Amino acid sequence: MTQPPTPLGQIDVTWRGSTMVASLAGEIDGSNASEIGSVIAKASEAATTVVVDLSALGYLDSTALTMIHRLAMDHPSVVLVAPVGSRANRLVGISGLDTVLPLVENVNDALALRTASGAGGSFADTGS
Repeated sequence: MTQPPTPLGQIDVTWRGSTMVASLAGEIDGSNASEIGSVIAKASEAATTVVVDLSALGYLDSTALTMIHRLAMDHPSVVLVAPVGSRANRLVGISGLDTVLPLVENVNDALALRTASGAGGSFADTGS
């Protein structure tokens, strides 16, 4: 289900069983991070695992990273997708989010990680 675009960013929410995949595209910054975070939080209420795919983001700032951190505090199983070399991957590393949340290359790796940890399992003890 694709959500209406914000002025800069877009969210596409899909489900793989009880895992919600939120694919973000465009730009996420102070003008839209709160709205996007609310959409993800509401959609993730029924999810055992939330995969946040940052692969298609052209830009994100500290408000986007804060939104992801808040989501992770509210949901026990969040996995980030950001390919090595991408802006998103660099900023996740600089912010330290990769020490708190699993960071993988693609959605398939995120789904495999979920399977390896057990259905519905928490990633709290999993480092990148």
